[in-house]
Amino acid sequence: MTDVIVVGAGVVGLTTALALRAENATVTLVDEGRADGTASWAGGGILSPLYPWRYSPAVHALALAGARLHPCLRDTLVERTGIDPELRRDGLVVLDAEVQAAGLAYAEAQGIEVSSVGIERLRALLPGLTPDLKHGLYFPEVATVRNPRLLSALRAALEVDPGVRFERARRVEQLVLRGGRVQGVATPSGNLCADRVVLACGAWAGLLDLPGGRLQIVPVRGQMLLFRFSPPALEVPVLFEGRYLVPRSDGHLLVGSTLETAEFDSGTTAEAAAVLEEFARRLFPMVFEGQAPLRHWAGLRPGSADGIPWIGPWPETPGLYLNVGHYRYGLTMAPAAARLLVESLMGRASSFGHVADYAPENRRSATQGRAFSVGTAAPES
Repeated sequence: MTDVIVVGAGVVGLTTALALRAENATVTLVDEGRADGTASWAGGGILSPLYPWRYSPAVHALALAGARLHPCLRDTLVERTGIDPELRRDGLVVLDAEVQAAGLAYAEAQGIEVSSVGIERLRALLPGLTPDLKHGLYFPEVATVRNPRLLSALRAALEVDPGVRFERARRVEQLVLRGGRVQGVATPSGNLCADRVVLACGAWAGLLDLPGGRLQIVPVRGQMLLFRFSPPALEVPVLFEGRYLVPRSDGHLLVGSTLETAEFDSGTTAEAAAVLEEFARRLFPMVFEGQAPLRHWAGLRPGSADGIPWIGPWPETPGLYLNVGHYRYGLTMAPAAARLLVESLMGRASSFGHVADYAPENRRSATQGRAFSVGTAAPES
């Protein structure tokens, strides 16, 4: 029998499995194998909350810890698989005039490098930027990662590990319990056995019936556009009015994203494409002149009522652990969230200062009776 079942093979489930293997625990990864809709590959890969000063300390702290662990994760994956997740530290330019003072105060309080840039520096960082925007904040330490390559590298590292078993195209219908303890999970093709189960299945975690009730986690759709330029049109990611542009090293350029409550519909809409395209053309009119998007897709983020993830043991059920509800920042938080989860599962104390904020026993009371809305968990406006 495997030591731990991890439900979900997105970035959170995969990093959790990697962290468990570092503790010599055998792992079975169970994943429904959806062709689309998952959040891990769909976003822009910015390793920072957007406008982090608008979030709770718990969200900011976990995201910052995760971002700091990504270089080590990249090095490990390149060594084991040869796949480069393309971690780039190009910084981030924030163009919203109304956030300049708040951004500077946040950076000073957190000891984060930032500079206020005027028109000449702005034009050097962002060639082709509309002349309507003359000031910005440049955060040079912000990094990006290429999500699909990160996922490919994580899967490749785990697939060759003899202590990991993948159970693909298997939908978890419910937990298997005996005497109130976890004994595994039930799938349409039979039960999988383990006395410890970690739920890391993103937005779909809210569909499972748990002892004590369902989690208050709902899908929040985000739509993206992809362009291609040769040579690359931008070198530095840009944030403005809650949307962003993220360049890749090969000339691809991501434009995102929307925030929509659309149940589990991961389809795209012409309306969203028009909004994103208009945003890009308004910021860089000459750059995008005559350019058409190559692709248009959507992902479903796991939204929680206050935007804080659930990490740790489920109080009603010995052996059940959660690593869910990371909303827009699962990619950023994943290495730190995995470390916290494994420390909890192994019964070790953590030096991380906000552990209690993520504990399911505390999260339940914090969100009891609160309905999720895009506005509460997405303070980007």
